[in-house]
Amino acid sequence: MNINKVTYAGRIGNIASKATPQGMSICEFSVATNKRRKDKQEVTTWMNCVAFGKTAETISQYFAKGDRIYLEGELNVRSWESKSGEKHTSTSITVNSFEFIDGKSSSHAAPQETHQQQPEAVAAGDDWDLDDDIGF
Repeated sequence: MNINKVTYAGRIGNIASKATPQGMSICEFSVATNKRRKDKQEVTTWMNCVAFGKTAETISQYFAKGDRIYLEGELNVRSWESKSGEKHTSTSITVNSFEFIDGKSSSHAAPQETHQQQPEAVAAGDDWDLDDDIGF
């Protein structure tokens, strides 16, 4: 049995949305979490996240930079080589469900329910080029 499940909560950083040529909504955003080390210094970790379909539409409509979010999804690690031969690795979370932590944002009226997207809405093996328009 294999399990790939991530639970993550923090504050939204950059957030942007777009659609595929077929009309599927995509929302890409970063989430910051803070941790205090033994030496009392605070360390911030940023995680890139991506949501598809109705989940993407709802996140882009009701969340803004600085809002807190709780999400569950799958961890994705992808590697590629640039045209100049440099090797790169990117880690992100594909969001399957999320919840509002603070309720309403100051600029958005948030619904009170949990939103979920079935993982099969994005077919396995689909190669979305998510880095074209939005730079994290």
